Amino acid sequence: MGIPSSKLSVELDRDPAIYYGSELVTGIVRLMTNDIHFSQKQLSVNLLGRAMHEITYYRDSEKHHKVVTFTFLTKTVILTQSCSDEQKYFSSHGQHSWLFEIELPTHIPPTFSIPHIFHTDHPAVEYSIIASLQQSVLAITDTKVIFFRPPILLTPQTAVVLSSVNRKDVFMNVNLFEGLFCVAGSVIQGTIQIENPQHKHIKRVECSIIQTLQVKDDSVVNKIIDVILPIIKDGTDNHYEGTFEIPISEYLPPTFQRLSASGESSPPVNVSYTIKFEVCMSGFFVDFSITKPLTVTIDPWIHENDGTIKLIDRTQLV
Repeated sequence: MGIPSSKLSVELDRDPAIYYGSELVTGIVRLMTNDIHFSQKQLSVNLLGRAMHEITYYRDSEKHHKVVTFTFLTKTVILTQSCSDEQKYFSSHGQHSWLFEIELPTHIPPTFSIPHIFHTDHPAVEYSIIASLQQSVLAITDTKVIFFRPPILLTPQTAVVLSSVNRKDVFMNVNLFEGLFCVAGSVIQGTIQIENPQHKHIKRVECSIIQTLQVKDDSVVNKIIDVILPIIKDGTDNHYEGTFEIPISEYLPPTFQRLSASGESSPPVNVSYTIKFEVCMSGFFVDFSITKPLTVTIDPWIHENDGTIKLIDRTQLV
């Protein structure tokens, strides 16, 4: 009794649901029932962390693939439960509500490749908050997905200069103002110079950022940014110089690496990035590039003029 005419919902304290290591996930669980006598054994809120990765196996000499899901994090908060084997009854119909809070661990992998948002369902790391009302044999549940970000903060960086030259003496010089670091949600800024003493035909200069996501032995590589810098378009001049700005999505998972030791439940996870500047030219074997690792970090704090620091109110994000 109660399942067909009852509804359970969980509401989180922010939208979008972006949380950082050691934060409290707070919210409200609401139960709406039209039954006069609604029984329950336990009402709980669960935090689950799951990882998905593909494995390869052989059967009858044929190669097969399947996606394996395993849970590496479980936290449970019991909101109410019956005593012994007796069931607790709500004596009146209508809406009932409970507040809850769950503390997030600090050093666990960031959310990435959520199947219903991204194009791939593996490899992936996903976190969810699940409200569950358990009755004698059935349960009502409601699930909310959260985006987790470990506390990897950006420290002050100095500019870095990258240089390369090809066999036609075309020289590229890139100055990155913040070095090989960027904050998710910020802009990579810099200048680029091209020296072309032999007046060779330069078609364009490209900048790309490549992301690698890995769980155990399953990995996927995505070119998440690929732009043509506006300083050159089909030119043969001997000198080019200009500035560039490359916006970085705030939803990028930060650079993260964890190699699980024996006995640890958290999976080996790698999130890494590289940045590449490439000069594309007419002719054979004359294109050349610079490729370097890029560290993507997060900064969830607001630094006030009076010296105080507070967490950004993510409910104000669109």
